Amino acid sequence: MANLERKRAWQKTLAEMSKYDWLTAVCHNQKHRGRTRDLRVAIALMQLADVKTCLAWPTQESIAQLSGLADERQVRSALASLAGSGAIQKRKVSELSEESQIILDVKRKGRGGAYKLMLFWAFEVLELSMSPATVRAEPSRLASSDKSGNRTTTDRNSPPSNRTMTDRQNRTTADRFEPDYDSPANTTGETKDTENSDEGSKLGAYEEETFDSAWGGIP
Repeated sequence: MANLERKRAWQKTLAEMSKYDWLTAVCHNQKHRGRTRDLRVAIALMQLADVKTCLAWPTQESIAQLSGLADERQVRSALASLAGSGAIQKRKVSELSEESQIILDVKRKGRGGAYKLMLFWAFEVLELSMSPATVRAEPSRLASSDKSGNRTTTDRNSPPSNRTMTDRQNRTTADRFEPDYDSPANTTGETKDTENSDEGSKLGAYEEETFDSAWGGIP
């Protein structure tokens, strides 16, 4: 049996889109992803929406309870935000076709509202989110690797580091706190190590010679 790879939301065609992909698009949209109310109401609508028609017909009170919002005023604000971006379209229940009402088993005929999850809007949002202008550039290390994460020829030809992989693995904790170069800069203010080094010996001889020259003529 062939192993079918599951498509990501942004890899699907419009005909393959579902209410779950619609929610993914809401989370990607710049207007809604930073607004907690919008996301909570969107999740509630997705859960209540019919899979086939993507229609939901809850009361605002039901949305408030399901989304955990304080009152219906916050629900109306979130619904207006979702409708303003084109994510949903509000319709009257009485305006729905008989087929839709039968599928939804609508009992509140003639009153109330229904919300249509706009899959075409979701398709465009996901398509835009994967465009080169909006996709964040990969770090240079990842960009020079193939899909499996292996180093490419270009990466292999880069200048090698001073230490081999074996050296890095064999380093102890104490070694990691020591610099890799032989003569570190004296940043502690201590002169003992500097005086014992070759440079310290030369510096001491130079100071002694300078001192003798300066005071040699004084009895």
